[in-house]
Amino acid sequence: YNCNHSACAAIISWPILKTMTLKISAILTLFFSTTCLFGQETDKNGIEKRMTICLKDTSIRTQMDMRRCVYEAVSEYQTLIEALTLKLEQYLSDEGLEKLRLSAEAWKNYYDKESAFIYNLTEERIGTMYNNIAVSDLLEMVRQRADLLESRLNIYRETRDDKK
Repeated sequence: YNCNHSACAAIISWPILKTMTLKISAILTLFFSTTCLFGQETDKNGIEKRMTICLKDTSIRTQMDMRRCVYEAVSEYQTLIEALTLKLEQYLSDEGLEKLRLSAEAWKNYYDKESAFIYNLTEERIGTMYNNIAVSDLLEMVRQRADLLESRLNIYRETRDDKK
């Protein structure tokens, strides 16, 4: 079938245009979400403060609302983990960068597997208490990773400052 009409060309290229639009939308969303977040306090104290404010909000009425506050903190900690990883890269040798890359990959794998295990509790038990336990466990897991990365970053910064 040979189509030389411009309307045919537009119909044929629609899937490509649609794919490009979705990719551009995803990139813009990522850019603006990280830009907005980095405009805020992205350290652990800022995350904890925002979570506390959210939990103390008088409009919070249900346990699901409370879990939303904690999920937001988990999401912010994940962004902080990514930012700390990027900052660490500035201080590492090529060998150190490879080890950090492997560590980050292992962390993501661990996080995915551990999250699945944590959520298994909510699948096998009935009651909102188990949902609260699960989200609390997720929060603690990302807190610990952020603490570890921040600690390593501080060590590398101190070592660099000592060499000056």
